[in-house]
Amino acid sequence: MEINPNMSVKRYPKGTNQLWSQIAIDAQSYTVISNYVGTDKGFKGGSALYTIDPLYGLDQPVAASSNKEEALAVNFQTIQPNNWFNQDKLINSRQPAYFKPLLK
Repeated sequence: MEINPNMSVKRYPKGTNQLWSQIAIDAQSYTVISNYVGTDKGFKGGSALYTIDPLYGLDQPVAASSNKEEALAVNFQTIQPNNWFNQDKLINSRQPAYFKPLLK
């Protein structure tokens, strides 16, 4: 799958993968992916950090090269209290009072 470059405020970096990005968004969890660079099948590089809200430009994925070896170092903030949605709000919403019972 390819990422439509016009679907977010900022363009996704080259080499990002839509599947990993969607997993990070759905789980609302920063997701770190690691992969070797090489000619063997399956070693296609693209190590990256996928973020929880890339569409609105609050934080963007960061990807390493897919064709040369390099170290990827990323400094990121996991709790963003001033954003419309953050991990604090997600965790606070996971309370039994908000769920309907499965059985009556």
